[in-house]
This record gives sequence, C-alpha cells and structure tokens, in this order.
Amino acid sequence: EEIGIPSEYLITVRPDLELLPSGEELRHFLWGRGHQLFARLFPKLLKVLRFEYDHVVIDTPPDFNPLTRNSIAGADLVIVPVDASEMSIHSLE
Repeated sequence: EEIGIPSEYLITVRPDLELLPSGEELRHFLWGRGHQLFARLFPKLLKVLRFEYDHVVIDTPPDFNPLTRNSIAGADLVIVPVDASEMSIHSLE
C-alpha cells in the first residue's frame, strides 16, 4: 500500500507552503469500517509527508474522532486552542 501525494491534490499557497485539503471523502474514512482503513493508512501518509516537508500542520475539527486521535498520536507537538470557560478546560483534560 504505497502512499504518494499526487501533485494535483496539492495547492500551492505561496513559495514553500503547500496545502493538502480534505474533502467530503474524508468523512467516509472517519466512521464505520473506513475507520480501520484510515487508522492503517494515516501513519503511512504522515511518514511520507515528514520525508517531503520540514513541517506538517494538521488542522482537525473540535471532535475526538479518528482523524484527531491519529493526528495526536503521530504528532511531535499538539496545540489545542481553548477559551477560559470551565467546560473548555474540562474537555481539554
């Protein structure tokens, strides 16, 4: 299961900054049987990205879904924006 990133999927934002946007298809990988495939392929995608790029930023929705869990598991650094409300702090924990 070789994973490569076809250039037509990459959007050049400016020199030295590319974006690999998600689409509606991602939703199918996050739930049900697609979750297992995603959990197997996502670490391979991260390995390819780490080889090709100096920094990889993954923006996830504010939900603890398979994308968020796998992103945290594969990250060197995690930034979680929260407000100062009690519920936000509780959810962060």
